[in-house]
Amino acid sequence: MVADLSSTNESELPSVRPYDFAAEDFDVTSARHVADPFDFYRRLRTQEPVFRSEELESHVLSRYSDVRSVFLSHDKFSSIGSLTAATHIDPDVEQFLVDNNATLATFLANVDQPLHKRLRRSVSRSFSPRSMSRIGPEIRALAIELIEELKPAGRADLVADFAAVLPARVTSSFLGIPIEDTVQVQQWVDDWFALFFTPMPVEQQHLRAAGYVKYSHYMHGLLAARRAEPREDFMSETIAAVADGGAELSDQEIVDVMTAISLGGNDTTGNQIAGLMYRLLAVPGAWDRVVADPSLHANAVEESIRLDSAGLGGFRVANEDIEVAGRPIPAGSRIFLSQDSANHDETVFEDPDAYVVDRPNAGDNIGFGVGIHHCLGAPLARLELRIVLEALASNLPSMRLVDDSQRTYRSSVVQRAMESLPVEWS
Repeated sequence: MVADLSSTNESELPSVRPYDFAAEDFDVTSARHVADPFDFYRRLRTQEPVFRSEELESHVLSRYSDVRSVFLSHDKFSSIGSLTAATHIDPDVEQFLVDNNATLATFLANVDQPLHKRLRRSVSRSFSPRSMSRIGPEIRALAIELIEELKPAGRADLVADFAAVLPARVTSSFLGIPIEDTVQVQQWVDDWFALFFTPMPVEQQHLRAAGYVKYSHYMHGLLAARRAEPREDFMSETIAAVADGGAELSDQEIVDVMTAISLGGNDTTGNQIAGLMYRLLAVPGAWDRVVADPSLHANAVEESIRLDSAGLGGFRVANEDIEVAGRPIPAGSRIFLSQDSANHDETVFEDPDAYVVDRPNAGDNIGFGVGIHHCLGAPLARLELRIVLEALASNLPSMRLVDDSQRTYRSSVVQRAMESLPVEWS
């Protein structure tokens, strides 16, 4: 039996001349595509909503309804292998990771039920509203401290000097990573992201894999240290929950959960901070509005997640033959869910390529996913983004862009990462 997950069939699609989807137009690792793919996405949604990409070796889904439907149909689509689907890892590198117990076998985003349910249930309470309210004042203090360090200079690279620094400090504090290790841990996190999400020569893969293995060993050592001497941090709380029988996690599973949070907290949140601040400073009047009216902050954050999501999309594998928009997708096929395109779907968001601070339905974005694989750390990321906006608006209200012409992005299949964002203030 063939499942049909789409609410729109072939006959309902706009009658337009087919677009020639040449490979060079879907160069997902190019700076051009990461920075401004939205015209291409529009053509995908209206003309080829299920597009076979030879580059990704996947069927690309670009419409909001289809992407959301697949996210919610976790019984029909497998997440196993989703984190390793973006690039081709050399077999020797794969074996090196296996030999050092540094695989992604128990990463939340990389597993199906029932393992996913057990892993997530064991740690989800640490991201409850009560837990977030406890860490909020610490995030605010760290943000103000960093702003005060930068303020006298009158200018900064908001990526290198702020967006890449604050999330690392916050994540280290949340997890229990010593502050003196924060810079090194951040480098290892960069190694992880590059290895799995950016195509690179084999020799570079070996170097990045070595960094990830060092990180894995470090986290196992930290786990042993926290077991011997607990503190008020996420790792110690998780260890205590396991000891009390409230969680069913092995040491490797604890380390993998910590690693997943560290990855999202260090890299993804920093990228989203940069995207948020770029739009607020680049769109005429936007920054002045959020400086004058703090009630806009939460919605401004959601609109940033919608317009410039740090996560561009994710992979799934069809467990059965399906149809989407009348196009057949055989069982076993790999699918790329373009959250980036879905968040620009004109049938859901009016004038979707514009940044609108007070957009009424900005919160309908699926930048953090939806369903059982909705990002575990989303509450922490949203809290941090709101606090960052509040702190910058209050302390640097005269902030402005220095030069928008040199804006570049890191090459990645699934991440939008701005490399530099020069700003100055009076």
